[in-house]
Amino acid sequence: MNYIDIKNACEKTNKSEKTIRRLFAKEESKPYIQKKGNKNLIEVNYLFSVYEAVQKENKRPTQNIDMTNKRPTNDELNDLKTKLALYEQEIRLNKSLHEQELKN
Repeated sequence: MNYIDIKNACEKTNKSEKTIRRLFAKEESKPYIQKKGNKNLIEVNYLFSVYEAVQKENKRPTQNIDMTNKRPTNDELNDLKTKLALYEQEIRLNKSLHEQELKN
């Protein structure tokens, strides 16, 4: 059986130290608690049966460009729509020219 101390229990459950200490004080928790030196340890499976384990997010390295939450303005959206329309028109023109070349 694995045992962890109060500090680790707080980190793993995202609960305050006071909350974890209250759990240690409950009578039904006594069979799951060990004392090693001056540290109180609690059995991990029991802890997670009482409080849900919290997974820490793996923070990926980010660049400054990833951190901007800037939304495009109406002018920028209109510019992009215009560019898209021009690209679509160019594609249609190239497609028709290509079809004409194949016919000849």
